[in-house]
Amino acid sequence: MEISIPFSIDEIYSQMNRILEFSAFKNSPTLSKFFEFIISETVQKRNKQIKEYSIAVNVLNRPTDFNPHDDAVVRIHAGRLRRALNEYYFTTGISDAMIIDIPKGCYIPSFHLAKSVTPKETISFQPAMTDIETKPVVVIFPLKITPHSDEGSEFAAILGEQLSAELSRFQDLTVIGYYSDEIAQKIEENVMEAGKLLKADYILSGNILISRQHTRIRINLLTASTGAVLMTRTFDKETPFLSIMEIQDEIINEVTATLGGYSGLLFLEMAKAAPFKASHDAKLREGISKYYKYHRYFSIENYKNAFFTFRRAVKEHPENATTWAILGELHIGGIGLGVPNTKNPLEDAQQCILAALQLDPLCQHAWYAQTLYHLFKNDKEECLNSANQCINLNPNNYAMVGGVACMLVWGGYFEVGYPLMERAVHANPFYPWWINGGFSFYHLHNGNYTEAFRWAEKLHCEEICWDPLLKCVSLAYQEKPGEAFIYLGKLLRIDPD
Repeated sequence: MEISIPFSIDEIYSQMNRILEFSAFKNSPTLSKFFEFIISETVQKRNKQIKEYSIAVNVLNRPTDFNPHDDAVVRIHAGRLRRALNEYYFTTGISDAMIIDIPKGCYIPSFHLAKSVTPKETISFQPAMTDIETKPVVVIFPLKITPHSDEGSEFAAILGEQLSAELSRFQDLTVIGYYSDEIAQKIEENVMEAGKLLKADYILSGNILISRQHTRIRINLLTASTGAVLMTRTFDKETPFLSIMEIQDEIINEVTATLGGYSGLLFLEMAKAAPFKASHDAKLREGISKYYKYHRYFSIENYKNAFFTFRRAVKEHPENATTWAILGELHIGGIGLGVPNTKNPLEDAQQCILAALQLDPLCQHAWYAQTLYHLFKNDKEECLNSANQCINLNPNNYAMVGGVACMLVWGGYFEVGYPLMERAVHANPFYPWWINGGFSFYHLHNGNYTEAFRWAEKLHCEEICWDPLLKCVSLAYQEKPGEAFIYLGKLLRIDPD
């Protein structure tokens, strides 16, 4: 189907060239090439060719056997492109007559006359600004190189771009990695003042020290309001600098595992702090805090607080996909905990999950909840498919990866789920309490009953049946009937049926 464009080709190319002069595009050849490609294909009426595959092969130099289900690189760069366009239109291009944006869920640009944009369209056009109002903002400042060299500067730029791209995959963060010339100059003068100008909550910065045979890379996370250091990671390598490119993945994996997701440092800081964003977002902030508390410190009360807060939050934020996804997850969680909150919690959960996926087909938390839904429906194949979708959207979100890996163990995919679960727990020790149950199930399956009991002891959730049940079974298989009967008695008190 052809799309209607209310501008001439010359007008569109003229606007495109103005945008390409903006610093976020001038500093990123990849972003510029992506933007030029989708504009050219659209005005030449080849918009049907604007697919993940064609972008990957023609813009990002991926091989012809590229599989978008296994590699989210196009989606990552599309997110960066949307943010760069929003930054342009809220700064340099604020008075432009033509607005070019890329609606979520596709890669085909749309063209609007600025003065004819309705209030509703304005809201849909400004997702990045909405994010800035409702999510913690992390700015990634350029890493400083000592001594200065072109080689070192290129490595620092690539590392900063990779950090921006990977952290952007966490849907609960707003990441800024490109700046106007004015901000770039301010960064050189005063990092804290530059952070304030960008309305940042957190600043990621660092430095690289290079000698002939040794390289040290230090990454710091600061609170923008006070300058307090929340995290420092140092990577020392006794290696020539030419080989240092090999450790980029190690740095990216460790930093993203430490910071991102609901078991990451930023979520921890958010949950501890009072709401620090716009007042209209207070209910969502309260829900996030209670959701985190439920996953870190189990009690029926913590679960119910999270559930009822999110049920109210979706009424105030019906456009937020993650809010719907979390509510869907909590509906199912009530079944597993023996405290269902509605007559048909599984059906209610599916409605929430479908609402989330309709709002954002790439919402990782929605695929996470969908995996849990198929587990409870006893649909093993769909459980595995949804888990793979979830993991592929962001393999470095170890809270999500560990969670769906645990679900796979429960679903009988023991050897698929266990290594993923083990890797996730190793990457970030602040994992949800219930993943201990996944480890216990795995060791029961393999006949390692001592280990099964050790992991069951870590559950600390004696209000529900899983804690005494796993302990009872593990002890019985160890031929310790006396101790097993103690937990059997607790199990019967909790759930006589």
